[in-house]
Amino acid sequence: MKVLLIDDNEVLNCLLTKYLRKHGHKVENVFTGTEGVKRALSTRFDVIITDYRLPDISGVDILQLVKKINNTKIMISAYYTKNIIMQSLELGATVVEKPFSNKEILKLVNDQHDLAVGCN
Repeated sequence: MKVLLIDDNEVLNCLLTKYLRKHGHKVENVFTGTEGVKRALSTRFDVIITDYRLPDISGVDILQLVKKINNTKIMISAYYTKNIIMQSLELGATVVEKPFSNKEILKLVNDQHDLAVGCN
């Protein structure tokens, strides 16, 4: 699967990128929402993973800007409110609260792969 990871936390971003790559996924990682939106609109990704709280735009703003792209979207954050969760779900994202395990994200990415190839 081709994955776009958007998170300004360099440690989390790099560790999750390495983990997903180790498990066979092609990952492009960026550290700002603006760069993430540019990449999402110019390159086809099977999965977009974005943090909610970024230095330039919010994860909900990203989901809004890329909502017409037919792919899996995952929102990750430690700063959840009911409103953020509802907005994310309405924009088609799966919501994952920090801290999360890399295995949890891997399962979501792999589940998308299974859907793409028609496996259950």
